[in-house]
Amino acid sequence: MEYLEKKKAVPGRIDEKDFINKVAQKSMAGRFLSDEPDVVPDVSDTERKAPTDEEVEEFKRKYMVSVPKGTTCKTIYIDGKLHRDIATLVKAAGCGTISGFVTQVLEDYLEKNKDMIENLMGKAYQSWKKK
Repeated sequence: MEYLEKKKAVPGRIDEKDFINKVAQKSMAGRFLSDEPDVVPDVSDTERKAPTDEEVEEFKRKYMVSVPKGTTCKTIYIDGKLHRDIATLVKAAGCGTISGFVTQVLEDYLEKNKDMIENLMGKAYQSWKKK
C-alpha cells in the first residue's frame, strides 16, 4: 500500500516539462537505434525539371482564364496569403483573373476526384453526378 501512495501525484506538484520529456523518451526509445544501415532514397528520378515553354503555355491556356461573361458567380473566402499568391500569379502570367483561375482549378480538381466525391456524397445527391 505504501508503494501506491508514493505514486500518487498531487496536481499542483506535477512538473509538466519533466513529464512531457519522460513520455517523449519512452515513446521514442529504440526508434532511432537500429543495426540496419541508413538508406538514403534515390531522388534522381524525382528531381523537378524546369517546365518547357510549351508546358508553360499549356498551363496558361488551361488556368489563366477569365470567368465567361454571363456566368453567375458567388463569393468564396480564401486565406489572404493564398489570394495574394494567386493574384501575383495572374499578374505575372499577364492574362486571366483570380476568379477564372480558382474556377478552373476547382473544376479540374472536382473532375479528377469525381469517384471519391460521388462516394462521399452518396445517393442523397444523385442529381449532382448528372452535371
